[in-house]
Amino acid sequence: MGDTSDIRTLSLEPVLEEGDLSWAFDGTVPQESRDYVLALWSELRPALVNAMGPPSHAVTVLVSYNPNQSSAGTYSYTQNKMVLKYLPTLPNDAYFNEIYAHETVHAFQDAALDAGWAWVAWAVEGSAVCVTGLVRERVPARFENPRYPSWQALGNLSSTYDMLSQMGSDVLAGTSSLFSTIDVILSYQAAGGFWWILTASQSAAPAGQWERYDYLVRFFGQLYARGRSFTQDNVLATLDETAGADVDGVQARVWIRNQPITNIAGAPGKHVWATIVGTYGSYLPVFPICYVLRFQPYERTYTGGPAIRINSGTVNLRAWNAAGERIWETAYALRSDYYPYPGWQYVNLPMGDMWNTPGGYLLEVDASAVGAGTSYLAVQNVAGSYRASFAADQGTCVTFYDPSRAALAQPEYVTEDATTLLAGNGGDLVVPSNLGEIPSRIRIGIVTTEEPAWSTRTAPLPFRRVLRLDMPLPVPGGSDGKKRIDQRYGGE
Repeated sequence: MGDTSDIRTLSLEPVLEEGDLSWAFDGTVPQESRDYVLALWSELRPALVNAMGPPSHAVTVLVSYNPNQSSAGTYSYTQNKMVLKYLPTLPNDAYFNEIYAHETVHAFQDAALDAGWAWVAWAVEGSAVCVTGLVRERVPARFENPRYPSWQALGNLSSTYDMLSQMGSDVLAGTSSLFSTIDVILSYQAAGGFWWILTASQSAAPAGQWERYDYLVRFFGQLYARGRSFTQDNVLATLDETAGADVDGVQARVWIRNQPITNIAGAPGKHVWATIVGTYGSYLPVFPICYVLRFQPYERTYTGGPAIRINSGTVNLRAWNAAGERIWETAYALRSDYYPYPGWQYVNLPMGDMWNTPGGYLLEVDASAVGAGTSYLAVQNVAGSYRASFAADQGTCVTFYDPSRAALAQPEYVTEDATTLLAGNGGDLVVPSNLGEIPSRIRIGIVTTEEPAWSTRTAPLPFRRVLRLDMPLPVPGGSDGKKRIDQRYGGE
């Protein structure tokens, strides 16, 4: 999004379509691309309306082409203009289609975008990512491209959300502009994951019946009816008015405010962003797909301010297994060239100790030498049972650990009325036990050497969500020698 006044407007030719959005093109868009957009709009419009309701008001959107802009697409509410960095190059260009779908969501949001720089990106962009993911499922033929792993796919949003949220509110977000964070795409994913999990929790939708994921219709309808813009207070008020069902077993109002991505008032000081998500084109926070730790110390000079990277000094990296044994330690000299991950420091995780041994691990990114404190990440190796596919029959990927035994715990999966729902496969991959309707919330129990630990999780089935209960992993330091890292952002 942003102002696009630098784009030339030539030979304005309105082309009206049925509905509340109509389309016009300037001279930068060739005729074949205009025809493509209009045909695509006619296919996507029903799915967009089903996912988020009708547009906020009638808008004629001017489409322009600028191959030199930095973003793949922008929408300016002041000009009702969509500017695209790319034009379709294939008879069915999935990459272009996804960009267009995302920016069209912003055109639907138009009346609520009038807050200027006061609007909050976690709401504007996050809901656009979520709607784009839902539209992908409703019109799959328009988005099939095995060469293009979509970061907006619902499976990716489900799989990465908990991992990214482990960083906490000051680290992951802390600002109203996602462009002011360490990683824009991963911030968009965290925001999209928030809306997807919330939508799944508030919709009476059996798995895969995408037309019944209707929460966002209620949310946007209320936002527009109240004449509200996307400010923090307005969005939270609208969420409170429309989200009544619990999320992850927690009252929705509490859960929403506990999610790191919704924090726009990050504390000033030095912090460490750290994740294994998003490496080598993958967005999965588990082994063996991802094995590169990416991290970046940064400083925020005022409350809610942007992240300013710290690129000199030394960071110490360590890893423990579930038995509390330190299996890896190395010192890393910060650098500014960022190759091959722009804007990130990175290091390969130890293959021998972590790649070949299934289980849970705790990673420590100790940036205290540069004044940025320490971040912890829980990661897992599920012994090859987790793959990059997001097929519906893959269920929910779960790894549980019983620290007292240093072994995989036996999970038990039941519905909220205690009826057995899912069957475990190897203790880590959960698949549906039948082909009937599957609820969007399941109650998960771990049988350990102590009493079973229970937790309710909103699992947007059929897509996997990496689930972690509040199980302690041994860490030197804390009062009890252990650090609980999994549910700092909500849960029981």
